Amino acid sequence: MYRLLAATIRQVLIYLHPYEFVTDRSFSVTWSELEGAQLPRRAYFWARQCQWHVVGNRGLLSKLARVLEEFEHAGPMKTLLHDANGTRAGPLSH
Repeated sequence: MYRLLAATIRQVLIYLHPYEFVTDRSFSVTWSELEGAQLPRRAYFWARQCQWHVVGNRGLLSKLARVLEEFEHAGPMKTLLHDANGTRAGPLSH
């Protein structure tokens, strides 16, 4: 699938949040911090964040490595942003 996409897509943008790199729950909200929510909502959010911050993050680096093998890495987004004249746009242009 990646090869098919690589043949048809010009640029790939990957945005990752800082919490996607950790599995130690350092970004998690504690049970007591959720006390304002009703029990079903509180339990749902707590379970989902366990899924997001622990289980889901375990495979991030291997998935990212696979994507980087298949697609050319063009560098940080700031180097790709150009205006119509081909010069850098935004705060980096001066």
